[in-house]
Order: sequence, then C-alpha cells, then structure tokens
Amino acid sequence: MALIHFSHANGFPADSYQHFFQYLSPHTIHYVPVMGVGQYQVRKSWRPLAQEIIEDIEANCTEAVVGLGHSMGAVAVFWAAIERPDLFRQIIMMDAPIFGWRLRTMMAISRFLKIQDRIVPIIKKAKKRRDHFDSKEQALAYFQSKRLFKYFAPTSIQEYVDYGLKASPQGGLELVIPKTLEAKMFSCSPIRIGSTKLEVPSHFLYATKGVLPARALSEHQQRFDRTTFQAIEGGHMFPLEKPEELGALIHQLIKDNQPA
Repeated sequence: MALIHFSHANGFPADSYQHFFQYLSPHTIHYVPVMGVGQYQVRKSWRPLAQEIIEDIEANCTEAVVGLGHSMGAVAVFWAAIERPDLFRQIIMMDAPIFGWRLRTMMAISRFLKIQDRIVPIIKKAKKRRDHFDSKEQALAYFQSKRLFKYFAPTSIQEYVDYGLKASPQGGLELVIPKTLEAKMFSCSPIRIGSTKLEVPSHFLYATKGVLPARALSEHQQRFDRTTFQAIEGGHMFPLEKPEELGALIHQLIKDNQPA
C-alpha cells in the first residue's frame, strides 16, 4: 500500500476531505491540516507551501509518498516534486489552477498596478464571505444554498461544517481558514510556473467545468510533456462532489505506477 501525502485547496482544510479519504483506503493518508500559517505564510507566491510540504514529508514520512493535491494544494505538490523528486514516488494534481500565459500576464499586470484585489472576482468574493454562524445547523443550511456546494456529496457538506468551522471566542462558530487568509491566498495565485520537467510520474486530473479553459489546457499538455492528463466530468470541487469515483481512479493510478 502507498503513503499518500495530501494537500488541500484554498479555504478547505484537509480534515474536511474525510469522506473522500475513505475511498482511498487502505492507503495511508498524511497531510498538513491547514497550510500557509505560521512560518509558511504566503506573501507574493504559494512557494512557501511547497517548502511546507517538503519539510512535513521529511519529518513525518519514512518512505517516498504519492503527492496528491487539490487546487492550490496541487500547485504546491507540483513545485515540491520539482524541488525534491526523491521524496515522491508519483504526484497526482487535481484541477491545479496553473493558468495559461494570457491570464497569467493579466494577473501580473493587475498585481503590479495593485488593483487585483478590487477587480478579481474570486478575491472580492473571499473577502465578503460569511465567516460566523450561530450553530452547525445554520451553517449547513447556508452552505447548502450556495452555488459552490451545489453538487457536493451530502456527507462532504456536513464534513465541511464539522471540520471547516471551529468555536469562536465571540460565541458561535467561525471559519477554520479565515476569509482574510483565503483572500490572501487567492491574491498570490501563480503567475510564474517555472520548470515543468518532473522527474517522477505525474498525472493531471482536470475538471470539464473547472478552472482551466481549453486554450490553457492545450498549452499545459505541451509544456507538461511527461505528465498524463485526464478529464473528470464536473466542477473544480470534484474530490468533494464525486469522492467514490475519484477514489477508484486514484487507486488505479497508484496501481499502474507500481514497479513490475
């Protein structure tokens, strides 16, 4: 069996993926509960997250791991494997937001002009997120009404309530990942990719209704010439929408990568 080191998406602490993790059994799962806090805070880039993954693997894993990342976590896993391929037996990136060169150029300009926080929808939305609830029941009803959660498996929504919220000093519940941190992470989305020459087997699972337009996908298929690409029907949050189907696929990818 493999040791999987998982890295979460922005705004979704690793513990909120428990339903998905069930379908990865009997593989062992290890993860950093919330990335990007303490000494690994981001300022201009997600690069500190890659270092956090590297140091966590060195400290807690006794064998090469399967690096599995979702969204922001997928980018961090990719950079970690570029820097330290000896720590990984393979990596699996799930809808990594590595955008095409046109969008990255626009992002760079808006960042240089210091206007991205005012014009980028996902950053503006993160800043306005509701971050306090009176009860889990209230939070569940609220999330169920939101578009982002529309196709979540029911258990996945409940687990986001159970693990994505914590007791607030002011009473009630607040987000485990504060909206200020989520917005900061979005504002540091990658505009420079760097090397794509991975030395370990790599797989890019992309959502058919995810973050990458066809033009960017085609660009990446040429740049990531050692990576296999596979479409997953659905949206960007497919690990929490189709956990059983995705779990079966990851089992197969790990099995296919085992030495003969």
